[in-house]
Amino acid sequence: MCYSPYFFEYISHQIQGLNSPSMKQLLLSVSLILAGYLTQAQIIIYVDSAAAGLDNGTSWANAYNDLQDALETAQPNTQIWVAKGSYWPTKNWLDVLQDWRSNKKTFKMRPGVRVLGGFNGTETQINQRDWRKNKTRLTAIDPDPTMQTAACVVFFDDLDQTSQLDGFWITDGHTYSGDWLLFGAGITIKKGSPILGNLIIKNNTSDNGDDRSSGGISVHESSPYIYNCEITNNSIKNIPLGCSYRFKV
Repeated sequence: MCYSPYFFEYISHQIQGLNSPSMKQLLLSVSLILAGYLTQAQIIIYVDSAAAGLDNGTSWANAYNDLQDALETAQPNTQIWVAKGSYWPTKNWLDVLQDWRSNKKTFKMRPGVRVLGGFNGTETQINQRDWRKNKTRLTAIDPDPTMQTAACVVFFDDLDQTSQLDGFWITDGHTYSGDWLLFGAGITIKKGSPILGNLIIKNNTSDNGDDRSSGGISVHESSPYIYNCEITNNSIKNIPLGCSYRFKV
């Protein structure tokens, strides 16, 4: 959300026109609180795999190269703007998890964080991006052949509508039997109501026999808001038609 400077000019005129000192103080306090909130809501972290700057996320020139770094530093009321390119998980979803299988890596979404793809790396406004033209891909495949493919590409764990994923291709997730809680190879949503939009979710596969499993999206005890998404060519092992999404509420 962003208000024009004229909004605050209007507030100033209203304060000056009030006769009651107490009302002036009240309106001034409200405007200051709102101004502080709006300033906080405008925090943006930049990610661009091709950036060659300081790798600190403060601008397009100094963008993080790794989306994982941005997610780890993001606080509530933050937007993460991600430029075109491919990004893959590099961290296990639960730091303390010790398991015989090492493919627990996933992009774990954060509370109050909007992750937005489809930028070309020059935009100053969200509406300048073109997510279909500037393909921003979240994939389970690490280009390092010595690294194991991640399981679930994106994981929402107990997150509400302040968490959002928008403007990405979600591909190549592969969950296996025994992958605890990561039921969806593309996206897993567990106990929450996040917002998902402008996504292409394809070529994800689940070998997990659990009835909550899905190649595309698995929604478990959740009520997400999903809009303008293409969920296609996902599969579950031994099910000829596969399964693009599965809801269990």
